[in-house]
Amino acid sequence: MKLNIQLHGNDESPIVCIDDDDVVLKIISRFYSKSDLKNPLITFNKGQDFIDFLFSIPENDKNKLPAIVFIDINMPIMNGFDVLKKIKENERFNEIPICSMLTSSDHNSDKEEAEKLGANGYLIKPPNPKDYIDFFNGLKKN
Repeated sequence: MKLNIQLHGNDESPIVCIDDDDVVLKIISRFYSKSDLKNPLITFNKGQDFIDFLFSIPENDKNKLPAIVFIDINMPIMNGFDVLKKIKENERFNEIPICSMLTSSDHNSDKEEAEKLGANGYLIKPPNPKDYIDFFNGLKKN
C-alpha cells in the first residue's frame, strides 16, 4: 500500500495521526518507530485537539506544519470529515497533504465524501505490522 503524495516540509515536520482508539495509536507509534522516516510522529485522540495544535503553530514557521495528516473517520464529537472540513476552511493549511483518511471503513460513500472534502488519499488501516512499516517507508521522500 503506497500513497502517491509528496510530504510537506522537511524531516522536522511532524507526521500526524488522529484516532480515538488509543490502542490503534500505540500500534501506529510502535510500527512508525520501526520505519525509516525521521519525522516526529504526533498522535491525537480527538479532532479538536489536533485543530488546536494547528492553530498554535506560528504563522511564520511552516516547518512545524504537518508533513502529512492521517485521520480516522469514525470518531465521537468531531469525526474525521469534520476535522477535514475545519482544516480546508483555512488557506494557511493548504500546503499540508491533507488527510489521507486512515480508517477501517471501506464504504464507497466514505471514500467519495473524503474526496469531495479535499482529502489527498483514502487508505484502509493495514491488516498486519509489516504492512504498517512498509506503508510508512513508502512515504519517504526520494
